[in-house]
Amino acid sequence: MVWNVATISFRQRIIPDTILGRVNSIYRFFGWGAMPIEALAGGALVSLGQ
Repeated sequence: MVWNVATISFRQRIIPDTILGRVNSIYRFFGWGAMPIEALAGGALVSLGQ
């Protein structure tokens, strides 16, 4: 939770207001978009170990 507050505050401070929405959407796309791929990879690793 502290990491999220720190990174969002930092981005809001350094990114110009005109492109802040785009930067946030890219950040969320890569942060949340990778979760299904990571879940599939983790499942594959677990099934290989059995």
